[in-house]
Amino acid sequence: MTSFVKKEEEKIIIELFRRAYKEFPKGRLAKSESPDFILKLSPKKSIGIELTKLYNHNDIQIDYSVNALDSLIKKKEEKIRLYLKKKTNELWLIITIESISVNAWNKLSGKIEKWNSATLFHKVFVFELFDKKIIEL
Repeated sequence: MTSFVKKEEEKIIIELFRRAYKEFPKGRLAKSESPDFILKLSPKKSIGIELTKLYNHNDIQIDYSVNALDSLIKKKEEKIRLYLKKKTNELWLIITIESISVNAWNKLSGKIEKWNSATLFHKVFVFELFDKKIIEL
């Protein structure tokens, strides 16, 4: 995927998330790099937003497990120092899933509700793009 296509895809995803997440703060959203977006709420308050995808690595089946999510979060946390250079007040991680059956989504959301894993991100979301469903971890 070219850099231009990736950036355009990220803009679409963040706008879909912004519409779907009712508590999304009002502010000016600017494209950035590491994190992918900066949401400027006021001159002294901003949120860094990093986007990532849960996808399969071996062309068989996507692993919709809590372990797969935890692994993805830990991978993104390795870059947290880089994100902090932007001097945002909060860091959010949005993990997108492109297509998931209702049964798999219900199973995953049930496991996430019981999941208690510490993260360096202030908020972590799983965002299913097709039905615009969101789970906050």
